[in-house]
Amino acid sequence: MNYIAHLHIAKLTHTSYAGNLLGDFPWQPDPKQRALWQGWRLHQAIDTFVDAHPQSQRFKTLPRTGRRRFAGIVQDILMDYWLVRLWSQFDQQPFDHFAHQVVQQLSRDKPLCPERLQGMIGSLEQNNWLADLGTDWGVNERYVRFKDVGR
Repeated sequence: MNYIAHLHIAKLTHTSYAGNLLGDFPWQPDPKQRALWQGWRLHQAIDTFVDAHPQSQRFKTLPRTGRRRFAGIVQDILMDYWLVRLWSQFDQQPFDHFAHQVVQQLSRDKPLCPERLQGMIGSLEQNNWLADLGTDWGVNERYVRFKDVGR
């Protein structure tokens, strides 16, 4: 669910924004759709790397009475929160310009995506909420709502 992190890596690697989000959806693109396939594979590789990182392992062992299985989700949400808040340390392009470009590209790729990702893209087209992920409100409201988009 670390949308901003995967979208930023897509920008840096010149891979598909939609493809880089597909790893969070239960759908695998056709390898013939090269751009989506490459983004999807990159998402998988990044998740594998992050999950194996010693700091990720340490984070997941912190006490969380009754919530241990959600440690990875919490970590993803926190990563996006801090990436948006500290954006200027990672990219010279203002975040609002980046978010606008992301939505434009996702809109172009929308027909190639599974229904659930199309629903998420549709919600971005109506109200680009990416910057909200760097706010307390966004963490509390947006992430909770997006898990149900397209169901």
